[in-house]
Amino acid sequence: MDRFKFRVWNDNDMYYCDLGVQLSKIEQNLATFVHGKKMQCTGLKDKDNRLIYEGDFISIDFQEYVVEWNDEGAFFLGNLNWGESKDIYLAAEGQVIGNIHENPELLQN
Repeated sequence: MDRFKFRVWNDNDMYYCDLGVQLSKIEQNLATFVHGKKMQCTGLKDKDNRLIYEGDFISIDFQEYVVEWNDEGAFFLGNLNWGESKDIYLAAEGQVIGNIHENPELLQN
């Protein structure tokens, strides 16, 4: 199941891990996993069949959104221009165009 996949940003590189399958790889990079910025997979894929993670930028109908986690424990899409949020399931209609760590310049649009 894709919901138990994570990626971890350590300020230089992005590491991908599946808690069910690749536990030994996480243990090898435990410092990265513990001290890095963790992002959970939503379990959804974009229109190009790419997995969508927390912190991804999604383009839908010429609007850009960021995948965020709310206090109630659910993912949603926050609009980068107007602050309007959308249901996470709309992300499947869009395309991942980057993420907040590797493409921070997209936050400034």
